[in-house]
Amino acid sequence: MRNKVLILTVVMCLVGTITAFALVYHVNDAADALKVEYKERIDGYKSEKDFKIKNDVSHLTQQEIERMRTETEDYLQQRLGTDYTDALNEKSDEIRKATDEKIAELKKFIDDELAK
Repeated sequence: MRNKVLILTVVMCLVGTITAFALVYHVNDAADALKVEYKERIDGYKSEKDFKIKNDVSHLTQQEIERMRTETEDYLQQRLGTDYTDALNEKSDEIRKATDEKIAELKKFIDDELAK
């Protein structure tokens, strides 16, 4: 009886080992198949990536050029307006100063003529 139990135990261990080996082999095959599939997908992605990036970057580049043009055009108009206003104020101040000097000169002339 003891021999039968021992033989049955050995047989069960062998069946368990063979089953485990078969399952591990099946998992390894599935992993290898996934590696092949994933490699194909990655290779396809890499071959399309540069083309997609070129198209997306091209559109972005055009948008950024337009943004650059808009922002610098607005800045230029602002700076031209400021420069013109500053120059106009400077000339206006010169004219007011010259006019004030002539008014003072004419008032003195009038006073001098009346004092004679």
